[in-house]
Order: sequence, then structure tokens, then C-alpha cells
Amino acid sequence: AVPKTMGDKVIGGTINQTGMLYMKATRIGSETGLAQIIRLVEQAQTEKAPIQGLADRVSSFFVRLVVALGVLTFFVWMGLATSGVVDTYMDDTMGSHNSPFQFALTFTIAVIVIACPCALGLATPTAVMVGTGIGAQNGILIKGGSQLEMAHKISAVLFATTGTLTTGKPTVTEWDIFGEVSAHIHQ
Repeated sequence: AVPKTMGDKVIGGTINQTGMLYMKATRIGSETGLAQIIRLVEQAQTEKAPIQGLADRVSSFFVRLVVALGVLTFFVWMGLATSGVVDTYMDDTMGSHNSPFQFALTFTIAVIVIACPCALGLATPTAVMVGTGIGAQNGILIKGGSQLEMAHKISAVLFATTGTLTTGKPTVTEWDIFGEVSAHIHQ
């Protein structure tokens, strides 16, 4: 617990363990700590991670390539269908009432839908949004996509005993020393 005396500021979630507590609201609405946390989470969810920039660049190139492949597919299958080379196949798969145009268009749509880079362009921002949202639900605030992307490099996490990770009754339940930190402490 962090002891408070008369005149000290308290925030939402402060626990009064004994006696009476008189408080004056100095911030309301968008100025509160909770509103600032919500704003931080929203900003984190909309910030582009560095990998998202790469995904956007790849997608912009890949879209043109996919459309070009779709057009090429259309002309190849249209040529084959009008020349009669694939008549038997066309009748077996599409029925005899379909035109060469419909036959070629079917393959074109298949190529564009299957090769579309939309998943690449949507997956990264969705992953950032989900990651920061789940973190916030579990009390972990992630500042943005670039910080989330760098999280895999974390080798140690240190917590101060300020009461922010406790329920108002701080106790050490477990401790451990890892790697290089251990060498510095034992000297």
C-alpha cells in the first residue's frame, strides 16, 4: 500500500483501509486517468507497426501483379476456349450452355481471389489491435504496434513496490535473479 496523508492526491482504485476519506474531484471526463488510459489504448491500436509498413509496400506491388496475372489468365483461357482446345473440359465443368467468356472469367476470378494480398494487408493491423486489446483487458498497457513488435526482445522485467501491482497489501511472494543481473548483484 502507498500511505496517503491529508492533501495527497488519490486516483481511482485507491483503497481506504481505515477511517473516513473525503475527496475532491480535480479531474472529470476526458481529463481522468482512466480516460487517458483509454486514449493510450486507442492510439496503440491505430499506430502502424514497422512490419505493417513493409506489408503495405509488398501489398501495393503484389496487387498489381495479381491483377496482371488475372488479365493474363483471362486471355489465355479465352483463347483456349474460343479455339476449341478445351471444349470437352468446358462442357464437363461448366455445362454446354456457358460461353467461352464465362469460362475464362471463372478462372480469372479464381486467380484474383486466391492470390489477393488482402490478408497480408489486413493481418498486421488486426494483430496489433487484438494484441493491445487483450493486453488492456489483462491490465497490460502497450503503447503501440512498434512496442508490441519489439516485445520479443525483452529479456528481463523489473517491478517496483509502489503498490500498482498489488491489491493494497504488498507482499513478496516469489523472487528470482536471472543472467547478467545476477552477476552484478553478487559482486
